[in-house]
Amino acid sequence: DELDIAVPRLTRRYNREFKDLSELEPEHFGNAKLPIKPFTPEQTREIVFKTMLDSEVDHTVQLDGTGPGDYRSVVAFFAHQILKDLRLVGGYDQLYPKVKIFIRKHLFTSPVDLEDPAILRNLSEPEVAKTLFDHFRAAINALTIYESGSSRIDGYIRLRDTRPFRTEPRRFLPAKKSVFNRIVGEAGA
Repeated sequence: DELDIAVPRLTRRYNREFKDLSELEPEHFGNAKLPIKPFTPEQTREIVFKTMLDSEVDHTVQLDGTGPGDYRSVVAFFAHQILKDLRLVGGYDQLYPKVKIFIRKHLFTSPVDLEDPAILRNLSEPEVAKTLFDHFRAAINALTIYESGSSRIDGYIRLRDTRPFRTEPRRFLPAKKSVFNRIVGEAGA
């Protein structure tokens, strides 16, 4: 009993209220407008889009020159990544038009045509993606997160009430001054 510790369980101080994402106003984000970099037709043939979180290749847009590139998949990629990053379920149908308007009118120094292959190539640049993600993340958080006051103690978790849990077969030390019967360390540490 003297080894049993009561850990306080606190209430949340910040909560996320899922509001309508249609209240986002891309024209009021206040972002620095980025210059449009010129690219040669050879550089715009293959455009690689990477995820912001793990820098893995998400998809590649191949432009063969027979027709305009499809900007819809690029805008959809950004909308899905924003939702995934913020752990939001749903809201894609409201976020997609906002991302499209932001890219078309407010991201670059002048309004752009999303059908232009050079613009699609510009959208794959890291600083463009970072600007887009950062400003949408900040705007969505400002819209949905609110402070509910100070956190308070909601109860206690006692160590003796902890359920048993499995570990991989590793070396362990028998416990002498713990409520747990074994102390398992990191392998190779």
